Amino acid sequence: MIFNRGHLFFPDEDVTSSSERRFAPLRGILLNWGIPAVSTSEEIVTLNPVRAVLCACVIACIPGWAQEPGAQTVPEPAAQPPVEETKPAAAAAIPPPKEIPSEVNTGRGFSIQPIYWLGRMDVNLRTGDRFTDQPTSGDLNIPSSKPRVVGGVVGIPAGKTSMVRFSYIQMPRQSTGVTAPGDLTLFSAGTAKTGDVIFIDTQVTNLKVSFDYLTYFFKRGNTEFRVKTLWEMQRVGVTTDMIVFAEQDDDTVLPLAAGRDFNILLPTVGVGLEHTVGRRFRWEARASGMTLGGRKSAMADGDVNAAVRMGRFEFVAGGRFLYFRGSRKSEHVINGNMYGPYVGLRFYWRKERPTAAASAPTSAGPTR
Repeated sequence: MIFNRGHLFFPDEDVTSSSERRFAPLRGILLNWGIPAVSTSEEIVTLNPVRAVLCACVIACIPGWAQEPGAQTVPEPAAQPPVEETKPAAAAAIPPPKEIPSEVNTGRGFSIQPIYWLGRMDVNLRTGDRFTDQPTSGDLNIPSSKPRVVGGVVGIPAGKTSMVRFSYIQMPRQSTGVTAPGDLTLFSAGTAKTGDVIFIDTQVTNLKVSFDYLTYFFKRGNTEFRVKTLWEMQRVGVTTDMIVFAEQDDDTVLPLAAGRDFNILLPTVGVGLEHTVGRRFRWEARASGMTLGGRKSAMADGDVNAAVRMGRFEFVAGGRFLYFRGSRKSEHVINGNMYGPYVGLRFYWRKERPTAAASAPTSAGPTR
């Protein structure tokens, strides 16, 4: 095929069959488009320029002619779906640090404390429900006395914040004399008439085991307040020995002995408040009690003191009271009370070594 000045020329029939076969498809396309295709031996036909341009476009679109062998079309990358930005979850609020009770000057270490109580004692004897020696009475007011009571307290730490206390006091025997206010029957053994002299020996002991549980605490600067619940078991023992100098009809005096031991055992509950003012000074107050009804046993006690600590020793001074009443379901009922100031010297087994965190002021907060 030859293209010259708007004409297309095809070789003559004598061209080899291979050339004829190669140009045969193109000749058919040109005839469909209205472009004359003639052989070289035929007459030249004039070609319209517009048709020549269209012919060039057709030739460019034929595969194998417009594209070089081996060339490949690069596909466009597929559109990526939009990625949704996820906002990070809000960080959880950091809880405030847990409040820890101070270990500075709390009195919790293992300790031994002797005490000296300058007390005043009032003990009375009353008629019980089982008293049957009428018309005599069983009521007798024992004169007050001022015993010098000695005792001791042992403290043992329990856990990180609580404490177990063992305390014991024993009053020396108090000997007093009284005149019978009327006809008396004392313990079904001794009978006193009006005006008879009665010699009385009385002794009171108190044993207590207490579990002091730290229930709440709060701080103000360098000071700390602690509220404790007290779970206790107490025993009060009262010994009364009497000698009645009974006057006989022949004006002689016959001594009659009478006496009884009273034991009151009760669980008691209470509340304690402690305030550590500094590394050297603190004060505390405790009160507890229990009653089983108007005609049954009852008991109550309390203690208020201030303590100054120097190394392993702590000087304690304060006041305390003790009240007790026996059950009325007996022949005689004993009741009484003791109160007064006391002093003590507490010795700690280990010397206090406060940490920096314990001595630093912290904000207020309850225990957990």
